[in-house]
Amino acid sequence: MSESLRDSAITSFNEALELIQRDQKEEALKALEKVEEAAGQAEAYDIFSIYSGFKRTSNAGNRSI
Repeated sequence: MSESLRDSAITSFNEALELIQRDQKEEALKALEKVEEAAGQAEAYDIFSIYSGFKRTSNAGNRSI
């Protein structure tokens, strides 16, 4: 597992959370796409699972973030 990709996924996830709190939805979605890509490449399944759960929760009932 690449630690730099794992770190990138964590950084992007934290960035996405901050953007969501500031109601910057488009930017948050871009950051979440970075999480998905970096976590997948790093084979960081723990981060990927958290991201996937977060994604399911945010899309419940066809809501946006």
